[in-house]
Amino acid sequence: MVFFIGFIKYSGDADKLTEIVGKNEGFKHLRRDAVDVLNACVNAKLVMSKDEEECDVCLAIQSIADRAADAQNIKTLLKKCQAFNGNYGLECRGEHGRHRSFR
Repeated sequence: MVFFIGFIKYSGDADKLTEIVGKNEGFKHLRRDAVDVLNACVNAKLVMSKDEEECDVCLAIQSIADRAADAQNIKTLLKKCQAFNGNYGLECRGEHGRHRSFR
């Protein structure tokens, strides 16, 4: 179960996480209790239906990578908007990237 700790350790690094998951067959058949621990420890958001006994983490990793890419795209877009607004003397106001008002 050492590979299990690797998931927790590299949960913030999609490339490294994909690498360790791909190298270990244990991730193809994680039991429900292991999935519950990963979800609790690193908010992995691995989804299992009620009738499933095991989870293929390789599929879940792709979902995690997709979410990370989406978050990066949002940050990039926000920076571009702020630069655009700065060029026209507009101020971008709001909290945590949520609704923005301009004046």
